[in-house]
Amino acid sequence: MTAFLTFLRVFWKPLALIAIGLVILFALRHYGDVRYRTGRADEKAVWLPVQAAAEKALAEANARTATLESAQTAATKAAEARYADQIQTLSQRAVGADQRIAGLLRKLSTVNSCRQQLPEVAGSQPSDAGTAESEGRLAEAGRGIAAVGRDCSSDAVRLEFWVNWYREQSALRAVSTQTGDTP
Repeated sequence: MTAFLTFLRVFWKPLALIAIGLVILFALRHYGDVRYRTGRADEKAVWLPVQAAAEKALAEANARTATLESAQTAATKAAEARYADQIQTLSQRAVGADQRIAGLLRKLSTVNSCRQQLPEVAGSQPSDAGTAESEGRLAEAGRGIAAVGRDCSSDAVRLEFWVNWYREQSALRAVSTQTGDTP
């Protein structure tokens, strides 16, 4: 023990300085930890309401998007159903028109006074071969007339489809403008 007391007597000043330095170091560390925790708590107090408001805005935007998507899906399904119905109706009308035109051409070919008035089909040679050739010309003319009728009906259906589609898109744009979304 005397060696220890001798050691303390010789080195007491450096040992005291080391002890004081350690106390100051631990005090500063504790002060920094307390300040850090207080700063984090203040930061959370500021940013948690901002984060909650952002999450609420995100949920509202997702709800508006879901509403718009469901409206668009419903409009698309309705347009596709109308288009399919119109195509089916046009197909039925085209078949009926073909049958009516063929019937009319047969009736025309049986009437003697109309045979001279029927126009020539482009690319055919006039001849007096009889009713078989005139039947062929009449059938070809009927097919040409029916094709033009089908094309016109098909174009009308397509135009009506695109007009309806444009109206639906305008309505969806109006809904998105009302809800605050911009496409």
